[in-house]
Amino acid sequence: MSFEQRIYTLADQHAFAAFSGDSNVMHVDPLAARRTQAGAAAVHGVHNFLWAMDQIAAARVDLIAFTSFKIDFAKFVLVGMPCHVVFELGDGTLKVEVRSGGTAALKVTAKSGPARLNPYADYTDTPAEALAEARDVPIEAMEGHSGWLTVPLGADAAALFPALTEQWGAARVEAAALTSTVVGMAIPGLHSIYSELKLQFGELGVARPGLGYHCTRIDPRFRMASVACVAAGMTAEITAFVRVPPIAMPETAALKGRLARDLAGCHALVIGGSRGLGEATAKLFAAAGAKVTITYAVGRADAEAVAADIRAACGPDAAAVLPYDTAGNAAAQLTGLAEAPSHVFYSATGRIGNRIAGGFDPAAFAGYAEFYLAAFARLCSALPSSGPIEVIWPSSVFVTERPAGMTEYAMAKAAGEVLCRDLATAFPHLAIRTPRLPRVLTDLTATVVAVETADAVAVMAAVLSGEDFGG
Repeated sequence: MSFEQRIYTLADQHAFAAFSGDSNVMHVDPLAARRTQAGAAAVHGVHNFLWAMDQIAAARVDLIAFTSFKIDFAKFVLVGMPCHVVFELGDGTLKVEVRSGGTAALKVTAKSGPARLNPYADYTDTPAEALAEARDVPIEAMEGHSGWLTVPLGADAAALFPALTEQWGAARVEAAALTSTVVGMAIPGLHSIYSELKLQFGELGVARPGLGYHCTRIDPRFRMASVACVAAGMTAEITAFVRVPPIAMPETAALKGRLARDLAGCHALVIGGSRGLGEATAKLFAAAGAKVTITYAVGRADAEAVAADIRAACGPDAAAVLPYDTAGNAAAQLTGLAEAPSHVFYSATGRIGNRIAGGFDPAAFAGYAEFYLAAFARLCSALPSSGPIEVIWPSSVFVTERPAGMTEYAMAKAAGEVLCRDLATAFPHLAIRTPRLPRVLTDLTATVVAVETADAVAVMAAVLSGEDFGG
């Protein structure tokens, strides 16, 4: 059985944060969330779970019969993405999925029968706490950390999950919601990803309101933390991961001398220069003597911070900031340039990932094509023809060394190489290069388990110095 789809809004995020106490920036701050592994504001996994259970309770399924729940938070559901619930009721079992983008983002297996509550300590002597900010705890210091979270007062369980609260009662819903706060605010805290939750419901002699937690184990190899929880009538086991913090690029002052060329008197336009490859490239241009204009779509504060760092190292006129929406009128937006550029680096990109499982995802390809093909063509047609311009459109080694799940991205990059050759013919004043960059470490590519990546500054220093990366 399935239900109508839901599209979470940022207001939904704030409502659950007020209820649960989990106000991690990954969920409630779209700009900060861009620099997390989700790449955008992500729905709380426990919110998705409780909403799914509420839908099923509203369908008159007797959830009281089920005493154990295993919840797998398999994939991010992003704000603005459609999702829907499907479930299958068997003999003493209930299987539930929340699907988004053609795959199961949340998987639940519930079973009936006698509850087997784990004999965790009730943390009677632990002071109660309400966390206003997410903790940033080194993974080595997490093991053995304990606490007791108070019940939030920002919302009513029945207002958010009416059918589920009618069956479970407010205390049980609140306790389940508080496990989100454990992960997002306490352990692991600021840089966290909720992976799995196991719930056991039954009789347990903990009269204290709220939820106690205790980090029972860490595994630094996989950046993983295991946390035990206890509440009135409930115990829980949490598996969470410590995600990589936002990737910081070096200061401009440290990059002087990195390029094998002098760019004094040049003007570099960096499309998407507020972070990642764009940030590294803007700083390298400036360190070699060029004036730099950094564009941004939404991250103005990030762009201003990059420009301020450049000015501090290279002078007050070394950097400017320009709003630029790749979906808008390129020519109209470029009227904000103080002078025609001699160099352009195109670093605009959207979120990479969230494709459907298997096969080909036309929507994913269309998204990549808009950023990498259509928007770039609009930019090229709007660049002034008063003089030659060196343009760098970064391609990827994924064109030939394609990892699983990157079909649409690689297709767009391959098509972009063809487009760039034709644009260079159509606009003779543009000398367009398409270096196939290796995977470099940025916010978009950071993973929990380390994979081989190249240093962004080293790669871009080589590209800007003229090294041939193929493509």
